[in-house]
Amino acid sequence: MWELIRKFNDIQTTCKNRKYEGFSRNLLHFSKNIWKSYFPLLQLLIKELSH
Repeated sequence: MWELIRKFNDIQTTCKNRKYEGFSRNLLHFSKNIWKSYFPLLQLLIKELSH
């Protein structure tokens, strides 16, 4: 009985970790995309301000 409960808890923990991993990976991907799209704008802005 306890063995089953322990196995179930292990599975739950694994799923939670996977979900978190996926979430953080998506967040990283998202921030990379934002950085890629805004970086040229930032560079232009800095150029304009430095003149």
